[in-house]
Amino acid sequence: MKLTTVILARNEEATIANAIKSASFSDEIIVANDNSTDNTAGIAKKMGARVIQLPVGAHFGDARNRVDAARSEE
Repeated sequence: MKLTTVILARNEEATIANAIKSASFSDEIIVANDNSTDNTAGIAKKMGARVIQLPVGAHFGDARNRVDAARSEE
């Protein structure tokens, strides 16, 4: 069994590194990026997290579905 941690983020460049570090026990970390205009996605990728981009105006259900699809891609 594989443990995946999902982090929903928007403009969190100041905190995303700590969030990812706190989930280092996970087998996989996915950052669902909600159209950040800062370097959130870049930092997350550099730290080894998988980043998926949410569409503009996405609702929680949209985010959940995209994360489920991303988890299935392996």
